[in-house]
Amino acid sequence: MRKLIYIIISAVLISLMSPQSTFADVDPIAAALAKVMPELPLPPSHSRLTAARAQVGANWTIENGYIGQGVSVVLMDGGIQADHVQFDGRIIAEVCTQKPNESDFIWKCKDTRPISEDAGTAEAVVDLAGNAVWHGVGVSSSVLEFAPGVRIIMIKNGDALQALDWVIANAKKYNIAAVSMSFGGDGPSPRQTDYCVVPDWHERFIKMRALGVIPVAATGNGGQIAGISHPACDPLVVSVGAVTPEDTVISYSNISDRTTLLAPTEFETAYTTPDKTKKDAWFDSFSGTSASTPVVAAMMAVGRSASPNASVDELVLAARSSATSIDDMVVKDLKRVNFDKFVQKLLKLKTAPSISTLTSSQLTEKSVTIGWTVANSPTKVRVSVNGATPQVFTGTNGELKVAKVSGENSVVVKVEALDSDALVSSTKELTVRFPIENLTGWCNPTGKQLDSAAPLFGHLEILGPNKTDANVIDFGLGITGSPRLSCTYLEFSPSKTPATAYIARLTSGTIDRHTMYIPRDFGTGGILRIAFIDSSGNYSYVMTHIFPDNTFTTSGSSTYEAELQRNYIDLQPELFGVAQKSFLVARTISADLLALKASQDAALATAAVIASQLKTIAALQSEVSKLQKNPIRVTIICVKGRLTRNVTGVAPVCPSGYSLKP
Repeated sequence: MRKLIYIIISAVLISLMSPQSTFADVDPIAAALAKVMPELPLPPSHSRLTAARAQVGANWTIENGYIGQGVSVVLMDGGIQADHVQFDGRIIAEVCTQKPNESDFIWKCKDTRPISEDAGTAEAVVDLAGNAVWHGVGVSSSVLEFAPGVRIIMIKNGDALQALDWVIANAKKYNIAAVSMSFGGDGPSPRQTDYCVVPDWHERFIKMRALGVIPVAATGNGGQIAGISHPACDPLVVSVGAVTPEDTVISYSNISDRTTLLAPTEFETAYTTPDKTKKDAWFDSFSGTSASTPVVAAMMAVGRSASPNASVDELVLAARSSATSIDDMVVKDLKRVNFDKFVQKLLKLKTAPSISTLTSSQLTEKSVTIGWTVANSPTKVRVSVNGATPQVFTGTNGELKVAKVSGENSVVVKVEALDSDALVSSTKELTVRFPIENLTGWCNPTGKQLDSAAPLFGHLEILGPNKTDANVIDFGLGITGSPRLSCTYLEFSPSKTPATAYIARLTSGTIDRHTMYIPRDFGTGGILRIAFIDSSGNYSYVMTHIFPDNTFTTSGSSTYEAELQRNYIDLQPELFGVAQKSFLVARTISADLLALKASQDAALATAAVIASQLKTIAALQSEVSKLQKNPIRVTIICVKGRLTRNVTGVAPVCPSGYSLKP
């Protein structure tokens, strides 16, 4: 009986106990850090971001999976819009810190506690002028656009020291790789070391680095050439200045010998608006060292993810030793980051071949020449056209002429770099749209040059994305003076890469409106040439219009650009000779375009000097003409002993024996 009672009691006790889990408890933060997210949403048009990624080798790290997975980056800033499409699932924590009796509502937390971690506590607010506080959204977006696997922690830092304390307390919990601080003053002289090593800040930086967290800060936007802001100038902080796409220090970036790294700026990012229901707002150019700083924080996160056991010193050393050297006005050998070389150095990877450029040139209605360059000496390059059997090339650069396939309006070219093991190490694709074909068969400048001006260009109208291909933009061109039954020749080239040209030969009929298209990311400036050719092949002068960068937008929004005719130049045959004809038959477009622009620049400079000289000559001629019409008569006094005599005339002379009275 006792045994039976014992068994019953034991069974009851067991039933009351929590059942043992089949699987170990899962840490929700670790799970969130490890979760693989879908592809990062980007702005609809992001040519600047694309260029910035290419400039620092971030395309290679993203393509090869080095995206910062498993780590987080803290942004100490003004708040975030957590439900923006770019941040969905990527914000792992929100924190708000505030000083006692904080009066500025921008930095106020949602309750009176000095620090809070509730969901939504770091929300970006709207200021008194009705503008959204967007800066924190921009810096957070910048991290993700260069390291899309990273998780974001936004600290609305009304009290920066409390924010740093939170980082120290939670570094391991959230696997924090870096803290990005896009704030600071204009910067002192580098001799003012007391300004840089502020004890309360410096002590916290020591603790952060001991935990593997890298403090990253902006040098500031004061344009100083020998002084940076605090906290960037603290010796334990990775300080970040800004560079242009051409790898020169941007005009407003503070620089000193304490500048650790340089990074791109002025690219597209997420944005927030006063209308909080709008979750897909974008900023077309987030600028300043504020934009550069999160790029470096992103790279440090990529490094920490790729090499978890690397120390802070090892990561910073790898970043600087793999960087591109840039000289500024005073400080030399500054270091512009390279994501790809940074990771390769950290992991001691065999330097893999990487495709640097993939371009098109010499585009006609029937063919296009594809060119490529590859870094790091590949064994082979494999090129396929429209998915056909690839051709194999050797060397670090090459070209392939691709013919248009009947019935197809475009061609897709895929270029793969192969390493020494014949494995694909880098891939790029390029889609080229062919121009409209010659509609009448006689649009060819085989005759003589007509002694007449080219058709006049009146306006450029951007019609928006093509209805059948969203990757191209339709342009409406207002052209007058093009005779009936002529073929009007149009060629549009981007101003920065004139080797790539898009040509359209259109029969004008009786209208003065033409439509052509260019790729959506073709740029914001270019060169447009117009001529007409009659049915005998006789051709006019060529009218060239140069549109500087930022003349128009290719974002897809409809716009009307008027009065652009101020940029045109008439090309005279004696100045350009045979080159003019080669433009029309679209032979050596790359070389001709470059030569054309140089010739035009020289011609314009010479014309300006001549015009100034002619103006001076004209003024002198006018004065001479006035004197000739109304000659000035003067009187002189002539003397001979005691005798004096006055002589009057246009050019009076003393009589014989008289001399001019002094």
